[in-house]
Order: sequence, then C-alpha cells, then structure tokens
Amino acid sequence: NEKPTCYLCNRKGHYSNNCKERRNTVKRKNNICENCGGKGHFTKECTSDKIEKDQMICYRCNRMGHHTKDCP
Repeated sequence: NEKPTCYLCNRKGHYSNNCKERRNTVKRKNNICENCGGKGHFTKECTSDKIEKDQMICYRCNRMGHHTKDCP
C-alpha cells in the first residue's frame, strides 16, 4: 500500500484536509495582527511600523482605540 500524497505540500502520508500547511493558511487568513491591526498575517511577520493602540482602527466597527479582537 502506498501512502497518500498531499496536493498542498506534496508530502506523503496525509491528505490535504489534514495538512498542516492548510491549517496555517486558514489561521493566517483569519488572524488579526497585534502590531498593525491588519488581517492576513501573523504579528511576527508584520512589516508595518508598530501602531499605538489609541491610534489603531478596529476593522469590525471602524472606530479608533482598540483591536478587532477587543471590539465591544
């Protein structure tokens, strides 16, 4: 029996629905950066200058002063 090959990472031994690469992509897409407040990247990957919290705009309510994850 040959092990399945994942079409996302091309590694043998799992299918794409169980792929760690897929989970990382989903997490990245839904992640909110603690540095800039943007979506689509992790804080450690952020290339923006740090924005002070009181200057940050919430992507949920469009008000300043908090991260989306802290939106009231």
